[in-house]
Amino acid sequence: MRGGQDAAEAAAQRALHRAGRLPVLARAAAARHPSVHLRADPRLPEGQPLHHRRLPRLPALAPLPPQVRPSPGPGRDLGAPLSPAVSPRSLFILSNESVNIWSHLLGFLLFFTLGIRDLTVVLPAARASREDFVICAVCLFCFQVCMLCSVGYHLFCCHRSEKTSRRWMALDYAGISIGILGCYVSGVFYAFYCSKYWRQVYLITVLAMILAVFFVQIHPNYLTQQWRRLRSIIFCSVSGYGIIPTIHWVSLNGGIGAAIVQEFAPRVVVMYFIAAVAFLFYISKVPERYFPGQLNYLGSSHQIWHILAVVMLYWWHQSAVYIMQYRHSKPCPEHSVDL
Repeated sequence: MRGGQDAAEAAAQRALHRAGRLPVLARAAAARHPSVHLRADPRLPEGQPLHHRRLPRLPALAPLPPQVRPSPGPGRDLGAPLSPAVSPRSLFILSNESVNIWSHLLGFLLFFTLGIRDLTVVLPAARASREDFVICAVCLFCFQVCMLCSVGYHLFCCHRSEKTSRRWMALDYAGISIGILGCYVSGVFYAFYCSKYWRQVYLITVLAMILAVFFVQIHPNYLTQQWRRLRSIIFCSVSGYGIIPTIHWVSLNGGIGAAIVQEFAPRVVVMYFIAAVAFLFYISKVPERYFPGQLNYLGSSHQIWHILAVVMLYWWHQSAVYIMQYRHSKPCPEHSVDL
């Protein structure tokens, strides 16, 4: 009975390989299913990057001859697909990763351009201090690192080595943490611009929190599927922490009716709204959940998440520039030293 099931499964696998639905895989002794990191999303069956690597058409489910069997080496997975290593030319291969890669690559160029413009035009025009230049440079540098880490992961996530793929995934998560740090640095600095004590307290707290996230990422189970929910909880907690200094800042400035609060608080609300919408798309897998197989290249939830992430960071940059100009146009009140 078992032999009949194996034969039926092998026939189904051959049919999928011939149809181009699965990458051709082989091991030294016997064929097996693709590794977890190379399996296609069933909701996006034809848009996976591996389907566009021109995989060699070797006989499906057949072991390699002894003379061409790969020898195991450091980091070498004998179950790797028989395709060339993923390279930067993958930028120009259409797949469901194309939008993910190019949206954040263009995002990097956007924040790099904004950095040059801010440091050479915007800040000098506002008569900014040395601290303003440092905060602006740190914020935009964090955004650029976040974008590049994401580009790297989505470019090399389908690498033949699962170990290499996981390293890029870890770098991607580190980039998200750095991007969050950039938001906090600029937000806390200008929110508590007139209260150096609380500014230092919150900056140190945020930095400690991001460092704690980095240490958690070292755990061997951090990138596993079992910890997926925990990863989401960690990043939601780190992002949601910003509500605490926001409420404190509102109270220090006299409540919702204060002019500075009415100027800046709506921008914080919009930023969190964009982040919440992006996260809902990320966890719900909508719209491909309801249209499986129809959004292989454009319109998937992860692509929407990427685009909204760039929009959110751009919005926050513009808000930081706005509040910076406001702070320099209106000096701090005299009682601020006691806050």
